[in-house]
Amino acid sequence: MKVLEKAGLAMGWFSTAKFKEYNVDVLGLDKAFGVVLVVGWNTHPKFMSEDEVYKLLKTMISKKDELAKMTTYFSEFAEDPIGVQVTAISTAPEIPVHPGLARLLKEYGVWRSEWKVAV
Repeated sequence: MKVLEKAGLAMGWFSTAKFKEYNVDVLGLDKAFGVVLVVGWNTHPKFMSEDEVYKLLKTMISKKDELAKMTTYFSEFAEDPIGVQVTAISTAPEIPVHPGLARLLKEYGVWRSEWKVAV
């Protein structure tokens, strides 16, 4: 696992809590190591402006509890909306981040200097 972590592949540690909720046998583990598939939406600044993405994310965060009632993905998002973003970016830090998301993460104080903003 240390070799895989060092290689910088889209792999990492994730909680088994949601699996337990659906009665999946997680062999007593609280976390597991594997491919992290973060569900999300991707756009380019050419198609959605910084302000549009920022407002969209702010609205999603403000309505996270309502969204959580819709799908399992949103229930996980609702638990830690900013953490979901950080996890997603951390699995592939070489991919530039939309300026609207970057603005939001800076506002929350979680932006990392090694990440790059898309232009």
